[in-house]
Amino acid sequence: GPTMDVHPCIMPRRRAMGRSPDRDARNNNGSTALKLAALQGHGEVARLLLEAGADRDARNKSGQTPLHAAALNGHGEVAWLLLEAGADREAWANNGRTPLYYAAQKGHGEIARLLLEAGADRDARDNHGWRPLHAAAYWGRESVVRLLLEAGADRKAKDRDGEIPLAIAQRRGRTAIVMILLCA
Repeated sequence: GPTMDVHPCIMPRRRAMGRSPDRDARNNNGSTALKLAALQGHGEVARLLLEAGADRDARNKSGQTPLHAAALNGHGEVAWLLLEAGADREAWANNGRTPLYYAAQKGHGEIARLLLEAGADRDARDNHGWRPLHAAAYWGRESVVRLLLEAGADRKAKDRDGEIPLAIAQRRGRTAIVMILLCA
C-alpha cells in the first residue's frame, strides 16, 4: 500500500498520540476523528490514527463505522486502509446497512469489489430486507449490479414486501438493469 515519509519531529508526536485517550474522542454525532477522516477521504490522517491505535470499528449514533463512511463516500484508499487494519467488513449500522450496501447504493464499484474480495456478504439484508442488489437496482448502478451478480448475489431475493431487484428496477424505469437482471 501507500507509504509515507515521516519527518523526525513528527515521531514523538505520533508516540504521544499512541498514549492519548483522545484518539477516539467523539463529536456530538458520536463520530471519531477516524470516522471523519474516512468521511472526507483523508487517507494519511486515517493511517496516522490507525497507527496510533484508533478504534477502527467505532460507531457513531447511527451505528456507522469508519468503513461505512469510506464506502458511502467513495474513498477507496481509506476503505483499503481500514480493511487492512482489520475493520469489520460486515458491520451493520442501526438501519442494518453494511459498507457493501452503501457502496452499492452510491455506485462505488471499486469499493464494492474491494469489500467482496475481503469476504463481505453479498446478500446481507438491511432492516427492510433490502440487499446490496436491491439498492443498486433502485439507484440505477449498472456496473455494481453486474459486479454483485458476478459475485453470486441472489437476483431473486425478496425484501420484506416480497419485491425482488427486477421488480424494483422495472418500477423505477431502469431499463438497462432490467435487461441485466433478466439475462443473469
